[in-house]
Formats: sequence, structure tokens, C-alpha cells
Amino acid sequence: MLQTFPALVIHGARQAGKSTLAAMLLDGRQGAVVTLDDPQVLAAATEAPVKGVEESLAGRAGDLPLRGLTQGENWG
Repeated sequence: MLQTFPALVIHGARQAGKSTLAAMLLDGRQGAVVTLDDPQVLAAATEAPVKGVEESLAGRAGDLPLRGLTQGENWG
């Protein structure tokens, strides 16, 4: 997915390893890990849209759902 999309959205249940996986995927690559657990990032994400940005990022980010490791942890 990282060879196809400029951004990758990893989502899933709490404590499923999303941040760990993101850090492992980024190891040795140019880029950044952004998490909504960071209060500053969350605040920026909830503010008004950035002025001057007129086009959507739809189709430019890969979608990677991360499920738990056991049957009881799986959801959706």
C-alpha cells in the first residue's frame, strides 16, 4: 500500500498495535506517523478546514483495518 498511496490510514480497536505497526512500516522510510492520541493533532483535526485547500484527498490514502490477534478481539 505504501508503494501505491502517499498516505496510509491504519484503524482498529484500542491496543491492537496500530501505532507499533505504523512505526515499523516507517522504519527507514521518509515520512511521519500522525496519531489522534496526540492532543495537538486532535485539536488541529477538529478545527475548521485549512484555507486554500480546495481538493479532496479521497483515493489518495490507503485504508488498512487492523484487527486483534484473537477471535475475542476481532470486531466489525
